[in-house]
Amino acid sequence: MTEIGLVVNDFEARDPAAFRETSAMTQAYALFAMIFAGSQFVGLVLGGFVKERIGWSGMTLVLGVLCLTNAFVLTLYTQLWFKSSIVRELRQA
Repeated sequence: MTEIGLVVNDFEARDPAAFRETSAMTQAYALFAMIFAGSQFVGLVLGGFVKERIGWSGMTLVLGVLCLTNAFVLTLYTQLWFKSSIVRELRQA
């Protein structure tokens, strides 16, 4: 949850008038709480649906595919971020 505060501080530093009188930190944490609660509800409902329709073996297959897909996307993102940070450091040197 520390990242939420860091992102909000960075965003406010770039554009101080973006949120006017409202608290950006409060909005960010409220949005995080809503998304977290909603994802817990949707995850349980979808998990129960998949288990009832295709059983535990199908459920395991679905979760495995999700994990592999996320691992692939995160690997690509991490490599792109790492390469861009190295290029940025080389340009500043």
